Amino acid sequence: MKRKMNGMSLGVLVLLLSFGFAVLSYAEGPGAGPGPMGRGDGAGFILKMKDKLGLTEDQVKQLQAVVESEKEEMGPLFEKISADRKALEDSLKAGAKDADLKVLLDNLEMDHQNIGTAGKRFRGQIRGILTPTQQAKIVVDRGQHRNGKGLKGPGRDCDEK
Repeated sequence: MKRKMNGMSLGVLVLLLSFGFAVLSYAEGPGAGPGPMGRGDGAGFILKMKDKLGLTEDQVKQLQAVVESEKEEMGPLFEKISADRKALEDSLKAGAKDADLKVLLDNLEMDHQNIGTAGKRFRGQIRGILTPTQQAKIVVDRGQHRNGKGLKGPGRDCDEK
């Protein structure tokens, strides 16, 4: 039984860490979630780089529409994942049975899949708006930005050799 609980605890830990990273990404602001280059480059972040990227007014309008759509769709998804995580936490503290915890874990997995699907769709929309040169500037800028904030470490150093 102890071995089973350790495996379950590890699964819960992985889910909680995943949720934490998602919340941190979302907390950066609207559009700060996974972006066109698969990193935290949502449309909101890109709009802050308007001059650096040389965005046209048409691109700005299109990106603003993506930001609004992203906020409307992702907000409720993150609220649902938060509620489902809380339900899992409460159930775990109450000594819920494995079958009940599995249902809650399955709900969280579906939540993550829904966020991933929405994020992929938004990244595709953003890629369709930006030129390859603008996309490349974002990748380079984010790499420098992340390294400059002391986020180096295993799997975080953008200057991997």
